[in-house]
Amino acid sequence: MATLKSTRYRNQSNLGDRLAGVHCPVVPCTFSAAIAASDVLKVQKLPKEVTLVNPGAWFVETSADFDTGTNLTFSLVVTDGSTTKTIISGSTIAQGAAARALADTGGLGWLGFETDNDSYEVQLLFPAGPSTATSGTFTVGFGYSTQRTNR
Repeated sequence: MATLKSTRYRNQSNLGDRLAGVHCPVVPCTFSAAIAASDVLKVQKLPKEVTLVNPGAWFVETSADFDTGTNLTFSLVVTDGSTTKTIISGSTIAQGAAARALADTGGLGWLGFETDNDSYEVQLLFPAGPSTATSGTFTVGFGYSTQRTNR
């Protein structure tokens, strides 16, 4: 199991977080090594007191077939380590082509959730490792709003 961080997560270069309004970042995350079982990709930290919005903005897209042997399973979550909101649950990337998974339309219990601390992160989870993995890029999109301007 490895914990990986996107460039945006490491740099936290998101000035838009300081402005009131709706934010819909799109973050590319490139893997140069194969994904393994229980890997966690930390996409971006979320500020305190933001509201999860816009189901259409939440997606995971791939540039390649990450597993040539089977379908690769992943979930997209927002968590602070104790409270977890699952946005995309157990989605699979089929073999042989790029794919795009959208937020689960059947379970929007996360919609309108407000972060109550600055420890929340958008994470991509891989519960099982691929049988024949390769490198490539995931692009993760998400949406949140903030009313605060004094960050």
